[in-house]
Amino acid sequence: MARESPADRYFLDEVASSDPFFRAPMRRSCLVEPLVDRAPALAAIERAIAAARRSVMLAGWVFLPATPLLDAGVGKLTRGRTWLDLVEFVLTQAEPVNVRLIVTDFDPLFEAGNHRLCWSALSEFARLRARLPADRRANFEFIGSLHGFFLTPSFLTLGFLSLTEQIKVLVAEYNKAKFVTALARYRRTPGHWSSIDVDEGKRRFAMSGTPETRVFLASHHQKTCVVDGEVAFCGGMDITPLALDNPTHATRRHPFRKGENDLSWHDLHARLEGDVVIDLERNFRERWNLELLAFSARIGGFAAVMPAKGELPFSALTPIRDPGRRTGRTPGTDAAQVLRTISADKAGQFVPEIKREDIFEAYARAIGGAEQYVYLENQYFRSTPLTDAIIARHAEAPRLQVILVIPVAPEELTDLAAADPKALHPVAVQIKELKRLQAALGPNFGVFSLVLPQRARRRKFTDVAGSPQLYVHSKICIVDDEFATIGSANANGRSFAMDTELNVGWFQRSHVKRFRIDLWRHLLGRAAADVDTWPATAFTATWRAIATTNLLAPPAARSGFVVPHDFAALDAVAKEMPLVPPTFIDIADILPESASPDLVSADESRDELAAAPLS
Repeated sequence: MARESPADRYFLDEVASSDPFFRAPMRRSCLVEPLVDRAPALAAIERAIAAARRSVMLAGWVFLPATPLLDAGVGKLTRGRTWLDLVEFVLTQAEPVNVRLIVTDFDPLFEAGNHRLCWSALSEFARLRARLPADRRANFEFIGSLHGFFLTPSFLTLGFLSLTEQIKVLVAEYNKAKFVTALARYRRTPGHWSSIDVDEGKRRFAMSGTPETRVFLASHHQKTCVVDGEVAFCGGMDITPLALDNPTHATRRHPFRKGENDLSWHDLHARLEGDVVIDLERNFRERWNLELLAFSARIGGFAAVMPAKGELPFSALTPIRDPGRRTGRTPGTDAAQVLRTISADKAGQFVPEIKREDIFEAYARAIGGAEQYVYLENQYFRSTPLTDAIIARHAEAPRLQVILVIPVAPEELTDLAAADPKALHPVAVQIKELKRLQAALGPNFGVFSLVLPQRARRRKFTDVAGSPQLYVHSKICIVDDEFATIGSANANGRSFAMDTELNVGWFQRSHVKRFRIDLWRHLLGRAAADVDTWPATAFTATWRAIATTNLLAPPAARSGFVVPHDFAALDAVAKEMPLVPPTFIDIADILPESASPDLVSADESRDELAAAPLS
């Protein structure tokens, strides 16, 4: 019997459509280049943007304009130090370059810090636009993009979502702060103006008589960049000054906290060339054209309640036309497909309407045909359907090896003693799924975490063998040295069925195998020097042996970063909450703040300067 073609085994059928909910076909003759860890990946994006000739289209979940440039050549060329300098350089070149930026916005009440980060970035962009030559301002446009799915009080049956109580918390925070600082912060937080009033004479804040009645639960989580319609990037990385690791994961000073070390993350992105870039560009174009009217309407709503001296950054927005070009280039031999999760609001519906669930379908298809191994890296593993797919395939292929790399503990859970039930519920779900896999696959399943090769300076429950964790933020899957997917989607209900996500599916046997070998050598160190000779049937056992040896060895003697994942401490406190839909399992992603508190604190330090004229 003839072997199925790669298109049949791994890629999904095209969904031709004139609206944003298309599914692109598999594209041939592409080039897919995995970029391991944030410093090399961001440097590669910087180089591409600096060389732009026509257009830059960038969508980010968090985008801090003060993020430092990492490529020395780009810094020298632009005479700049930050990503804002890079954008300004592109906009002031001899030949006009159109720059379009989409920055994710968040629920302003339950995610006040994230919401303010978005609007602070937009303010920086507006100031840059204002200082451009008049004939260049139209070349720079930007949107704060809020996902439309929301619940109202009549649907807020999850107990921990009380709008009234949350507004009271925010009012108390404003009143607790120095008034001039609080007022400066309030003026930069447009999502609070309809729910919170300020009396400047009495120097007090209070709940509005007509506060907001909606909670926005979903987010646009794509992290993409397309330059000139010829090169594109996608993956799990945000543009922030934190966790700018290179593959050595050497200790760096914290950018905001004096005397402390920076966060350390392992992450992945991909650089793309060929016709798959057409589809990433279309994804951005369709998002932009769909959202610009909604953003303009939000600006109008904010303007109606704007306080004196409030900040409301806005530029005229224009649709992006389809350039109608096809690259016609054949930069490589990889087959690739853009995979997306897209949902939309639907009146009276407790969960969003799924428009595209390509990413989960691609995971399920690849795992459903796996013959030798499935390798997953993800910051979460909380999808019961994904567990079901792995267990079902292992029942058919009992020698199948499954390796999972996840953090010691998720980033939203930093203190067991003060753990929030909203954060412990998804942990309980994850532990249940891990136990199911252990029971069904036995020694063919291995779950691992990463630690830094150094002693922890301050003991945390996330330390392993006395070393701090190396946080796993990547979102990848590799199957049988044939297929891989890299992108923004976590392995949970939010990413598979609610948040806006983008992955790329990739097939090319020798290139995917090289990616797997290089990645494992990076993570497993010198013990993996001969990884290319390992039989697939020994993958899990070999990983387990290296991880166990590392666990017992002092940091300097370890090989790579891998240790066994031990969820015993989390299991002792984790507790599932009843009746939580799968799409809401990781509601703690946004409750409390989903961006690092360091980013929020650093941004809010601007309030002291903004308040100075008032004092």
